[in-house]
Amino acid sequence: MVSSQRSARLYATVGMNTLLAGALLFALGGCVKEQPARGVASAGSVEPAGAPRPALRTVATVDLGLVGMGGRAEEVIAIENDGAAAQAISRIETSCDCLKVSLSRRDLVPGALTAARVALDFAAEPEFVGELLGGVTAYGPSGQRLFGFKVRALVDDEAALFTARTTSTQANP
Repeated sequence: MVSSQRSARLYATVGMNTLLAGALLFALGGCVKEQPARGVASAGSVEPAGAPRPALRTVATVDLGLVGMGGRAEEVIAIENDGAAAQAISRIETSCDCLKVSLSRRDLVPGALTAARVALDFAAEPEFVGELLGGVTAYGPSGQRLFGFKVRALVDDEAALFTARTTSTQANP
């Protein structure tokens, strides 16, 4: 019950104004943060209408869920070359320094898969609280866009404490 009350309070705190601000910041692009107050960090890879289909296929959004202040979260996703030509990933750009992506391999023949570890680390920004809406874009050797996805996380000052309690309870029933 405490968990659901905290979640309800957190989402009420984030509220509609934050969602509207996030949408506006996302539309403007860049990685913008309001600190130390509750804020929205936002950026993404928005394709213009009629843009060519990316050469590699992956998820549209990686949701890293609830993260504690100064905390870390990561997820591994698959990237697939579902095209007819081999693709080489030469550069990956992220919207924030707190967001990193590492690949198990960068050269993909048609039909090949690679694992991408998406890692979020707020150690350098321990006071940030709020919603992060970030973006990741990968490019080939000639600068062509190969894929892009959004990254979402909700950073809460009580999440680290709650996670520690949950882990402790599961380890010692």
